[in-house]
Amino acid sequence: MKFLSLFKRVRPAPKSAARNRRTAPRVGRAARAPEVEAAEALSSAATAWMKNLPPRLRPLELCRTYPRVANRIALCWDELPLIEAVFNELLVDRRGGRIGFPVPVAAELLRLHAWCERRIAAASASA
Repeated sequence: MKFLSLFKRVRPAPKSAARNRRTAPRVGRAARAPEVEAAEALSSAATAWMKNLPPRLRPLELCRTYPRVANRIALCWDELPLIEAVFNELLVDRRGGRIGFPVPVAAELLRLHAWCERRIAAASASA
């Protein structure tokens, strides 16, 4: 009978229920991390970082759809070991079963990562 339970109809929640979910107390991991409105917007530092990149490297889709990730990359950009760790965390699924980024965003992340790899290689060659 478990197989048939997959075909149960699920009614969408009324709009008032969706509103209540937003104000309901958070549980688990969400309770530990406070919601920050600023994390949902692109920071001025990230905007400046993006404008300093060559035009072909500018992650416009990333900044539009995942501003929190773009803010994090911008903050770590000048610290080569740190930015390498950030890219590894973003691009490698260590937990298993993660969906990943949409193709345009993933392509931008991969281009930025390749640019960082060249920066790291140049820095180690000059050291």
